Amino acid sequence: MQTIAPLTISSLRACADFGPLGLLAILVILSADVIVKPLSAVLVLVWAWRSHTPWREIGYVRPRTWIGGLTIGVFGSESRSNS
Repeated sequence: MQTIAPLTISSLRACADFGPLGLLAILVILSADVIVKPLSAVLVLVWAWRSHTPWREIGYVRPRTWIGGLTIGVFGSESRSNS
């Protein structure tokens, strides 16, 4: 299980250096999410590509085992269909 890193001074400074263009990108992505869900996903991938952000930074990681990934995929989709 992965843990979430606590907020540190360096991470807060990195957020402060994000700038107006980064905030505009967030607003565009969130606005697209209200309109069409897949559009926001595509915009996130385009943003990651243009900013040279590693896929790992946005949460795309290879599962440790393929059976674990399959199990999470099956049960994750099952729990969404029941709600």
